[in-house]
Amino acid sequence: MHKVVTIFLVGILPALLSACLSGRNVHNFIRSSDGRIVKCFEPPPDLILKSGDAKVTAAVKGIGDLLKAEGGVKVEAQKVREVSSGVNNFEVVEFRLCTQYGNDLLSPTQFQKFQDEILPILRSQSSKLSGSETQLRFEADLKEANFIRHPTSKKVRAEFVWILRPVLEDNQLAAHIFIGEASLWDDELLECGESVGGGNSRCQDGGRPIRQKVWSELQENPIILRGGTAGSYVTWMTMLPVGVKVVRLDWDFYQREADDNAFCRPKESPYVPPAGIPLLETAHVSGAPAKGLCYHSYDSRVFAVPS
Repeated sequence: MHKVVTIFLVGILPALLSACLSGRNVHNFIRSSDGRIVKCFEPPPDLILKSGDAKVTAAVKGIGDLLKAEGGVKVEAQKVREVSSGVNNFEVVEFRLCTQYGNDLLSPTQFQKFQDEILPILRSQSSKLSGSETQLRFEADLKEANFIRHPTSKKVRAEFVWILRPVLEDNQLAAHIFIGEASLWDDELLECGESVGGGNSRCQDGGRPIRQKVWSELQENPIILRGGTAGSYVTWMTMLPVGVKVVRLDWDFYQREADDNAFCRPKESPYVPPAGIPLLETAHVSGAPAKGLCYHSYDSRVFAVPS
């Protein structure tokens, strides 16, 4: 017997257990009519806030009416465009129809019809309405790099400051930065593989960074960069090993938004990298894998450590 927990979600009635998956809430439903388990992936928080918009609500109702009226007849693209006119936030539309299916407001046949016939039209329309849906929405620029040598211990503290700035002008669009990584390398050791004989006894450490930072907490609480804003700062401070003279700094930050209203997420894989950013993939709101790559901003710099 299933234990049902009733919650209110974007104006849709009863949902079951809500859990976090890959930085997004996944809402699990058990359909009362056939016992099927349905998973609906919640869009980013700022898109959820817009889901009460009259145009979005009208689009959801219009698409639902089309699904119930058309029966076995193929849905006409023009009708879909008419009921969704002026809406480019189809990620929320897809999510809300998924919750309707989970709540028995749509039949399995109707929801399959939505996925097979209507969703491709919505995604195509979204690309036409906003080219920004399919591009890198931000840049991660290094703003400061400071090295402070402690006079007594001779240790060096390094401090790095990045500015994550949106490249979008439209304030209604945003980049959600959901994971990032920075690595410090001993630049002298990076050349060990090129030397004959490996005279430096420290060369054995050249295959891994001397210091590393992964912002995995952003999967739960992403940095939201709205178009037309100044952006946000990210800081990392660390102590360098004694004896390092030159360091190379690498960094890499990923946005959640992907092509065709899909999103980027960690990939479920038997291989888990020992450190750094996990394997990533793109997926649709329904959870199905999507085509395309995850967009990210990355770069490197080399610094001399003060003696």
